[in-house]
Amino acid sequence: MNHLFVKNTGNVDLNTVTVTENSYDGLEYDSFKGDLWTHSIVNGKHVYRFNHILKIPSYNLLGMEVIL
Repeated sequence: MNHLFVKNTGNVDLNTVTVTENSYDGLEYDSFKGDLWTHSIVNGKHVYRFNHILKIPSYNLLGMEVIL
């Protein structure tokens, strides 16, 4: 189980935040847990899109859990 965190380190609120996961030898995607993110597969890669605005300040962390 891996926990991924996205942190806004800028000085403006962010929208359309995405995390794209590349494939790694020996790791196999199993499932995703989180209601703030949407998971999809685009061009064979796992893509996670944050469904809200990621506000500042920089310590505002929003997490999701990916089971590998």
